[in-house]
Amino acid sequence: MKILIVNPNEVFLSALSPLLEKDGHNVSVACDMTAALQALEQSPPGLVVIERSYLEQEGAPFFAKLSQHDGLPIILLTSGSQAGEGVKFTYVPKQHELERIEAIVARVKEATSDRGSETLRVGDLIVDMARKQVTFGNRRIKLPPIQFRLLRHLALNVGRVVEYQELLQEVWGYQGEDSEARELLKVHIRQVRRKLGWDAAKAEYLQAVRGFGYMLVEPEETE
Repeated sequence: MKILIVNPNEVFLSALSPLLEKDGHNVSVACDMTAALQALEQSPPGLVVIERSYLEQEGAPFFAKLSQHDGLPIILLTSGSQAGEGVKFTYVPKQHELERIEAIVARVKEATSDRGSETLRVGDLIVDMARKQVTFGNRRIKLPPIQFRLLRHLALNVGRVVEYQELLQEVWGYQGEDSEARELLKVHIRQVRRKLGWDAAKAEYLQAVRGFGYMLVEPEETE
């Protein structure tokens, strides 16, 4: 999962980030709200870790942007039970720094394991993440692992344009040139569309957003 950690304490960031990366997550960090906003706008994460007091003092624009990402999980470093509309909070209370970091890693594992067992539905498309299966219109669609991961990441971000670089990082696990990402994705997107029977000309389900990336969308309701 792509995780964004927002905290002004660089020592804290340097201690937490490697532990999450060891578990296979793609971790980005921000030491201030300007960097946090840029990260959220350029390549939205699947999970955010942030200090409540810092968010309350300096993060009004960031919180407003977070609220636009309905259901985005947030690990809020604090104690309490207050939650915000459109945002899912998990609380980690104040404690000894080492214990706190261990607690954060444990909460991240909980959040990502829950997501890993989700069944995602977009119209007639069903992506069963636990069984690694895709069905469309009651047809079982066989996809190789790369294409399953590609469709899964798009389904996790339904209604949002996922940029080429983000897809390259999340699906193939490395960063490359934009031109490389576009060409690689073009091949696999074409194959996914063919296997599911989606018409590229009609932009059924899967839309190409020229110059940016791809977006999975709910089918339009027919009258």
